Amino acid sequence: MTAAEPSTAEVIYTPAQGYLLHANWTKIDLNHDGIPDLSFFISSTNYKVLEREVVGKPAAGSLAGVVGYAGAVHPYASALTKNATIGPRAAFIGGSAFLERTQVSHYFCCYTLYAGPWRNATDRFLGVKFLIAGQVHYGWVRLSVGGSRRLKAAISGYAYETVANQPIRAGQISGEFDRPPDEAGETPEGRSPFQSLGVLALGARDRPAR
Repeated sequence: MTAAEPSTAEVIYTPAQGYLLHANWTKIDLNHDGIPDLSFFISSTNYKVLEREVVGKPAAGSLAGVVGYAGAVHPYASALTKNATIGPRAAFIGGSAFLERTQVSHYFCCYTLYAGPWRNATDRFLGVKFLIAGQVHYGWVRLSVGGSRRLKAAISGYAYETVANQPIRAGQISGEFDRPPDEAGETPEGRSPFQSLGVLALGARDRPAR
């Protein structure tokens, strides 16, 4: 998907409706320059141990980081609420980060492990920073994650700030930072985000880096 960038624009918003496809990297080009900035990987297995995970990471080293935190074992990406500030003061982590990681076993013993803030999340925001011509720009990706057994994740839009080092609000799709964020682009009330049509671009068929 491509979009023209008006000379007066400060926020470029791209509407999207698509699932992350299982066992594939789904890549997003935030600023439409033909170079992917962010990759997602989703998997669900149900052989003896039910394991589900969603991972986000920089694509081709182009992304400087995602808003998140260090877990006890793995780093996790924060599930930001609308209007959260994404900018220089946010806590960013580099490399791969889990959005959700679930393990359920009744084979070796009986346990259930849920980790990550995106479990059953609807219209939450992943905060990102990435580089354009060597300068840091901030943006967001709106996702929903759910599914009772087979994990699903849907992307419903993303945006970035065209001015280097300028903060952006989660969900902001137009105007300057100090203006009220636009309310457009939310999942219509009563409609599941997993009823979206189409899929996003695929990446290589490989496993996520740990």
